[in-house]
Amino acid sequence: MQSSTIKSPLKSSNANQEEIIYYIDTKLNQYLHVQENLLIKSEETGSDDSLIPLIIEFNSDVPGNMQTNLELKCLPDDVRIIPLEFKVSEGSFTDSNAAFLKFSTNVFDYIKQSIPIKNNSEMACNYRVEFKSIKGDKSVFKGISKFSIPPKDVYAYDLRFLPNAEETFECELKFQNVTEGTNIRYILTGIGEKAPALGEIKLETRVGQSTTHEIMIPNKSTKKICYYVYSNTNFIKGPDKIMVLPNRKESYVFEIVPTQRGDFKGAITFKPGEWPIKDIDSDGDEIYSADAKEDAQNFTLWYTFDIKILPPPHQALVELETNAQESATLCIPLSNPFDKKMEFRVIKNGPFLEGEENIEILPKQNYDYQLKFCPAQVGKFRGSLIFLNEETGEFWYDLKLIAIDPLPVAIEPVQAEVGRYTIINLSLKNPLNEKLNFRVLISNSNNFSLEKKHVDRLTVGPLETLDVNVVFTPSTVGIGEHFGLIQFFNEKIGNISYELRGIGLEPDTQDPVNITSEICSSEMVTINFRNSTDSAIYCDLVLVDEEGKLIKLNDDEHSPFNILLNKFENVHVSPRGILDIPIVFSPNELKCYNVYLIITARREGRMNWAEKNPNKNIEKLRWIYPVKAFSVINAFNKTSPFVVECKVRHRLEKTMEIVLANVTTYASGLDRGSLRLRSMTPKNNSSKTTSSFSLSDEHQIKSESTGSLVIVGDTNKLANEFVYQLHFSGNLDQCELAKNSIAIKLVRIERERENGLVNLIFHIVFCPSKSFIVDADLQVETAMGGMWRYPLKLVSLEPPPDDTIIIEGKRLNKESVVGFRLSSKIDKSLPFEAYFNSGGSEHVFSVTPEIGELLPEDEDGTLIKISFVPSTYGKIYQKELIISVFFYIFF
Repeated sequence: MQSSTIKSPLKSSNANQEEIIYYIDTKLNQYLHVQENLLIKSEETGSDDSLIPLIIEFNSDVPGNMQTNLELKCLPDDVRIIPLEFKVSEGSFTDSNAAFLKFSTNVFDYIKQSIPIKNNSEMACNYRVEFKSIKGDKSVFKGISKFSIPPKDVYAYDLRFLPNAEETFECELKFQNVTEGTNIRYILTGIGEKAPALGEIKLETRVGQSTTHEIMIPNKSTKKICYYVYSNTNFIKGPDKIMVLPNRKESYVFEIVPTQRGDFKGAITFKPGEWPIKDIDSDGDEIYSADAKEDAQNFTLWYTFDIKILPPPHQALVELETNAQESATLCIPLSNPFDKKMEFRVIKNGPFLEGEENIEILPKQNYDYQLKFCPAQVGKFRGSLIFLNEETGEFWYDLKLIAIDPLPVAIEPVQAEVGRYTIINLSLKNPLNEKLNFRVLISNSNNFSLEKKHVDRLTVGPLETLDVNVVFTPSTVGIGEHFGLIQFFNEKIGNISYELRGIGLEPDTQDPVNITSEICSSEMVTINFRNSTDSAIYCDLVLVDEEGKLIKLNDDEHSPFNILLNKFENVHVSPRGILDIPIVFSPNELKCYNVYLIITARREGRMNWAEKNPNKNIEKLRWIYPVKAFSVINAFNKTSPFVVECKVRHRLEKTMEIVLANVTTYASGLDRGSLRLRSMTPKNNSSKTTSSFSLSDEHQIKSESTGSLVIVGDTNKLANEFVYQLHFSGNLDQCELAKNSIAIKLVRIERERENGLVNLIFHIVFCPSKSFIVDADLQVETAMGGMWRYPLKLVSLEPPPDDTIIIEGKRLNKESVVGFRLSSKIDKSLPFEAYFNSGGSEHVFSVTPEIGELLPEDEDGTLIKISFVPSTYGKIYQKELIISVFFYIFF
């Protein structure tokens, strides 16, 4: 508001002043906003009628009348008071301000809203109501057109929203206070939502049967409506439209003619549309009704349906029976009597059924459909085979499926000597996608057993195959009773059975037994002879030499062999029992002995070893055990072996001289032989000493496995070449490293003139790639069977670091990389492995590649990269990088 009631000040003592300042004060500071002072210049006060504008702003959210005074003060004695009165009415909106109401409900359902309107005046006020459409039909909003409110009273205006379409309506509602001339405006927004289903149709029928059903369709509007009918199924048949008069209901009848089984859920929908039938007057002109000129209403009426369609009677009940993990085939003849191609979708209900999913039958043609039943487990199942066609519908076959235990699998007969055994490998397959446990049953446990003892249950993982080893041990010669059934039982899979058959053979020469003893000492070996029959047997034991001559047992003067048994004839062995036969070897000569232990066995009661074979009578069986005995001279004590020592990646090449002790000096304790290493003598400077002589060139060593003819022992007989070999003991990995790091070659054989001792000259190369300590024996043999053993200890020492690599990290968690090249020292690539030692817990270093090949020097070697990613400032990280190269020593 702008006030013009402030006139220029009276002429006073301030008349000579060029400017006058009035200070403004009021008590309604929370509602009233006015400037703090008013400046009046002298040129603005030229006459008594001069007016000074003062702008006042008033804003209140509390209805009622408010009065206050506006005070203007100019010191010292000019005070002016201007009385103000404000009248505030509740709900008085201007044209630029309006309230908003939003409604939402289903089509043809109304929602009611009460709007309070208060009269704050001292007199009755009359109101007139006006609806103005903004969007859509305004008639969806309904209320009385006028009303009156007594003084100081509140009137509740009832507003209803009744949508007639699924759309959004907007309307302006204005309450005009005719008495006071004020307006209250509301912007109304109404949303018509899709109405819920009018009902649910639940029916049950059968394929091929016709079912009729009736539903009621209402029209809640004031004009007739033509509904068009839609459905999401093709087996509901009925009129495609229906006319319903205003405020009436009409019956809609439809027919259900299903062509295939199943539970079908969906909806029948009715949407308003234009009536297609036109009215014609007597002149043949089309008559347009008032309803026809309006657009079709946008809403939907609908019913949900849940229809259970049962299958038609089956064509036949077919029973299919087969063994689990086998298959049975059902052939169904089909024919097409029509003049067009027929397409069928085939549905197979039931487990383990296989067959085509879609088939085509040409006009006037036949077709044989093949269904396979391939059960993976035993049991009885029900199933069905359904043929579906969009035009003709369905026909089907009821299936009764039976899976019985798998047929036993016949295994080819296996053979084994009596007293020995052989392994039968069986496959146990789990066809299911779950872990299965099988119980093992063997009908003939005397001759067949699992390789794993004391196991009667096996576990097979999902869709896996387990190899099962079965041991066959014959008890007689021939087939006899060497047959049985092994079953793997599981409740789901059933019994997986294998028919086992075996043939017992007469025993042949058994595996040789080796025994080694030092000269003038004794060693014992035990032969375990097993009675694999169910009856007792009696055995005769003899020991013969290579020529078949009987060796006298317990003869200490002439025989180095002895059997530590009380008797050697008619030795009783109980059924399934074991006879332990200890053989003692006590050599006095440096030679190799080849003898044979012969065991002749008779069954108790002189029973035939060839049971159930009347044409063959075997009273005795004979087992022959070859025994190879070596007499050995241990060059020196094994607890103090000869040490060969070299650093990693260094090469030690030495000449090794071995003196072979003879029996006489060894037995007397005068000489146990000797071994020493010396530097290699260049070939062009080699010379012979006066105390020894070398054999002629034609007798010199040709390769690692050959030796020259020399006189050995106290006789004048010639021996064949020496055979030597290194035997390693201890950790297998370290033994393999040692084997690949050392090579030895016999290069010369000499005899001492004075005492006739034989010297063997070896060339030894030791070049380890890793550190290790391994015990080894150098064994030297002659054709006569004598053996010398020289214990060695191979020691590979850790080398000092090859280099120190310093990497400076630039930033935290930022990678720094250093690279260098390594090359193979030979003319071909060598495999390597790079890694850091396990010390320390922080992983800040990495090396690439971790595995690969070191290229030769002429190919610039292989690039090795080290990455460093620090995680802490100022900390020094240390690691040892090890690059391990695998190579072999060659002469």
